[in-house]
Amino acid sequence: MVSAPLTIFLAKLIGLYCVLFGLAMVAQKEAMLDIAAALMRNGPVLLIVEVIAVTAGLAIAIGHNVWSGGALPVIVTLLGWIILIRGVALLFLSPTAKIRFFEMFRYADLFYLYAGITLVLGLYLTHRRVHQLTQQGGSRLHKLVIRFARQKQRQPLAIKLLVG
Repeated sequence: MVSAPLTIFLAKLIGLYCVLFGLAMVAQKEAMLDIAAALMRNGPVLLIVEVIAVTAGLAIAIGHNVWSGGALPVIVTLLGWIILIRGVALLFLSPTAKIRFFEMFRYADLFYLYAGITLVLGLYLTHRRVHQLTQQGGSRLHKLVIRFARQKQRQPLAIKLLVG
């Protein structure tokens, strides 16, 4: 069984990545289009991207293969499998097939749709993670601050004045 902290961590990681990448897409449309087109034609760099995708997808698929327990764990698992399948597919496609695959998604024509989906997904994952943290009584940092404050109240007055 996968623990809730792993789901929350992965949701936060993927969510913040999607928010940052989605904002970068919107801010630099032409550069992103140029980079994506160049990437599909640069075999060595694309191989590195594929290996990273397969590794990340495998890590999520193996470590967080949860298909129940609410929308958040299922979405995190589904994203892991999508990343893995896409990485493996690109790994085995010929260079010509990779270009056709890229062109099939009409990245330039539907750019803002893809950026919007990325942003919405990121905001959802980030919001769900924050909501789950508050449902569980706050973050570890919050609990640590409370414990520190309570310990400080028990210190003698001289130490309180020195520490602040």
